[in-house]
Amino acid sequence: MRPLVELKDVTNRFGAQVVHDGINFTLNENEVLGLVGGSGSGKTVLLRTILGLNRPKEGQVLFDGADLYALSPEERLGLQKRFGVLFQNGALFSGLTVLDNIALPLREHTKLSAKAIEDLSFLKLQMVRLQADAVNKFPSALSGGMTTRAGVARAMALDPEILFLDEPTGALDPVSASSLDELMRDLHRILRLTLLIITHDPNTLVTVCDRIAMIVDKRVECGTLDELLGSTHPKIQEYFKGARMRAALAERH
Repeated sequence: MRPLVELKDVTNRFGAQVVHDGINFTLNENEVLGLVGGSGSGKTVLLRTILGLNRPKEGQVLFDGADLYALSPEERLGLQKRFGVLFQNGALFSGLTVLDNIALPLREHTKLSAKAIEDLSFLKLQMVRLQADAVNKFPSALSGGMTTRAGVARAMALDPEILFLDEPTGALDPVSASSLDELMRDLHRILRLTLLIITHDPNTLVTVCDRIAMIVDKRVECGTLDELLGSTHPKIQEYFKGARMRAALAERH
């Protein structure tokens, strides 16, 4: 497998507080990796480090072999255009319609005509299965599921190789969450996208992810679901053998 993102001995520290202490893991091309951990373990901090938004105190973040934090700002931006990001709760701009939210990256980073940008934005809406009547709505008029889908569409605006999704199903009801899991599987399968998903949703871990990286004791333990289920680490056992995970596994079987 070709590694797209590699973290090597990454340490994040804020004053005296050490959040991550020598994290190592790899996100491979065309895989779906779930990132999990207890509250306060620093999942979003780690995501920001991978995205180039939070320079680690120590270690390297390699994207396709290039050290993200050793690049010039122009070179780093070139790499950052190769991935799309869904932040928590969609993070749509409240003063823009759905269509304008999706079109924004295209207007900022391409020289396409207004008509081409509009057509591409409609295409992204279709790809995430968002109803056509949502295009002129503002985020305040959207349901949680619609907001998340609009956020995914915006993340896909520049045709990225990798999607980083921060708690995509966190605020959704079970039916909407299951539908979004199906969408993530289809985007991975049809578009050959690589996905890193921060999630607490056992169903996402069971039905969508190829491997799981768990932040534990300020480091990462990584493996398949079955490998982590077989771990003897007390915190990993507690996380993966709880009632919600047992229910998700029973549904899979």
